[in-house]
Amino acid sequence: MPDLPIKLLLFTAGLLVDRQKRLNQRAKRMAVGNQFPNLSPEL
Repeated sequence: MPDLPIKLLLFTAGLLVDRQKRLNQRAKRMAVGNQFPNLSPEL
């Protein structure tokens, strides 16, 4: 039972890291889209 908060912290940290990665990927796609407007924003 004492390791439950640790697991919760690790889970929350994992979610935050995952969210940050997705935000970074979206920012990269937007930057690429701004540099090359003729490319689709899905790249």
